[in-house]
Amino acid sequence: MEELVAILTSTLSSLGVESGSLGAAVAALVAALALWLALEVVCRRRSCAATPRDASPGGPRRWVRGLGLLGLGVLLLGLVGVAGLDGLALESELRWLLQRAQARNGLSVTFKAAAGSLLLGDARLQGVRMTGTLPSGSRIDLTAEAVDEKTPSTRELTIDLFRIHDAVVMVTNRRGDAVSRPVRLTVDEMECRALRRSTVLFDTLFRSSARGKIEEGPLELGSAGGKGSWKISGLGVDVLGGLSGAPLSWITEGTVDLDVTSTFGESGSSEVEMHWNVALRGLTVQMPSAPPAVLRPVADTVTRYLTRKGENVSLSFPVTLRRGQIEGAASIDAAGLGKAVREKLIEASRRKAGEGVSRVRGWTRQLKERLSGGGGGR
Repeated sequence: MEELVAILTSTLSSLGVESGSLGAAVAALVAALALWLALEVVCRRRSCAATPRDASPGGPRRWVRGLGLLGLGVLLLGLVGVAGLDGLALESELRWLLQRAQARNGLSVTFKAAAGSLLLGDARLQGVRMTGTLPSGSRIDLTAEAVDEKTPSTRELTIDLFRIHDAVVMVTNRRGDAVSRPVRLTVDEMECRALRRSTVLFDTLFRSSARGKIEEGPLELGSAGGKGSWKISGLGVDVLGGLSGAPLSWITEGTVDLDVTSTFGESGSSEVEMHWNVALRGLTVQMPSAPPAVLRPVADTVTRYLTRKGENVSLSFPVTLRRGQIEGAASIDAAGLGKAVREKLIEASRRKAGEGVSRVRGWTRQLKERLSGGGGGR
C-alpha cells in the first residue's frame, strides 16, 4: 500500500514541479518588466535618457532606446502568451505532463475534463483513471470521480485528504528467493488527512483510519490525537506467517487476533511506542528440520511452548521505534518494524515458556546483534 501511495504522490507532485517551472518563467518576465520600468523612472527623474547619450550633441541614441522598447514588447507578449496557454490549453498541458510522469513510473493517468490554473498550482481533474504496473509487479486499476490538486512548486507534497474506497490489493512478501503466497487485502474504506510525500509510510500506518479485510479476517485502523490502533480478528496464522516469517511461519494451522495500540504524539515526539496483544488459537506447530541459524537457539523452546499450550496462546509485549526511522523509510521492512516485532514475539514466548529473565535478555541481545546485519530469513 505504501508503494502505491508513494507512486500517487510522485505523479501528483510532478504537476506541481512543472507548474512551478511555468510560474518561474512568468516571474522572470514580470521581474524584467519591473526592472525596465524602474530604470525609466530613475532616468527621467535625473532628466536623462534611459540609455547612454550619443557622443554627438544630437541627443540620445534613439535606436538603442527603440531596441529597449522592442524588448519590453517581447516581454509583454510572452507574459500574455503564457497566461493564455495556461487558460486555453490547460487540458493539453496536463495530459502532456502526465505522459512525462508515465515515462518515469509506468502509470497511465487519464481524465475526462479539467479546470484550474497550473500557474497557480491549482487544478481539478474529473473522471480520473490510473492504470499500470508498480515496480513490485502489482497491477493497479483505480478510478476517481474527481481529484483536486493544489501544490507548491517544490518536491514536497501534502495531500490534505486521501481516500480509497472498495479497493482490492494482492500482497506478496519476498525474502531472498522465497515468495509468499498472495494475500488478498480488501479496503472497504481508507482515509488519511495530511498525507505527506516525505512521510508516506508513517502517515499510512499511524495517521490513517480504515476498514476492510485481510483474507477473511476483519481489519480496522484508527487514529486520533497522536494515538493509533490496529485490530485484526480471525486471521489465518499461515497468512501472517507468510508475511512475517519465522517463528510464525512454523505454525501450520490456527487463527490469530491482533490488537495493537500506538502513541506517537502529533509533533515533537521522537519515538513511537507500541503495545501488542497477540491471541493465537487452535495451533498446530511444525518446526523445520533445519531452522535458520539466527533462530536455532530458540526453535526448540518456542515450538515446545506453542505445542504444549495447544488451543490458546496469549502474548503481550511493547515495541518502541524511532519515529524518524519510520518516516524516512519506503517499506515496513526498511522501517525495521517486522524485525522488532519478531524479536519481541520470540522474547515473550520464551518468557511464557519459563525461561529465566537474565537468560532471555542475553539471548535477545544476541538475536539483535545477528539481525543487525540483515533480515532473519526463513
